[in-house]
Order: sequence, then C-alpha cells, then structure tokens
Amino acid sequence: MSVRYLVAVLNEIERNDEVRSVDESMDHPAVVRARSLADDLLISASGDCAWDAISAVRRCGFPVFPVEKDRFGWVIGGIGTRKGVVAFG
Repeated sequence: MSVRYLVAVLNEIERNDEVRSVDESMDHPAVVRARSLADDLLISASGDCAWDAISAVRRCGFPVFPVEKDRFGWVIGGIGTRKGVVAFG
C-alpha cells in the first residue's frame, strides 16, 4: 500500500455522503481502511513516526498530528478531514 492510496481513501471519506462524521462512522469500510492504512504507513517498523510518509500526507492537504503524547513521543496520531479526525496508532 502507498501514501497515495491512503490519500485516496481520505478523499473518499470526505466525498461519501454515507460518512456523516468519522466518529459516527467508525465501522464504515472507508474509515476502517483509512485507520488500517495509517497504522501501516505512518508508523515505522520500530514504532516511531514515519516522517516521510507523514509529510507526504500533509502535502496532500491532510493535517497529521499527535492526539496523545507521552515522554517517548506520539501515542495516538490523527489525520484531520472535513468529517473529523481519523485516529491511528
């Protein structure tokens, strides 16, 4: 999978009228797919942030940010969409 595919899924979430908000549609296939892709692509094999991938998503217009942090770094990340935050991690 690629960052391009993740961005396509995020755009699908924003366009899809079935997804009223990410929070209300946690079981919608596009939201589930976006969370899974974000886990795979935005977190490195060692558990750190995959900064190149995060930067690529940001360049496509989707903010990526920590939702929760601890002294070691990000615990939960988020991707902002017009329909809410897709959490990952």
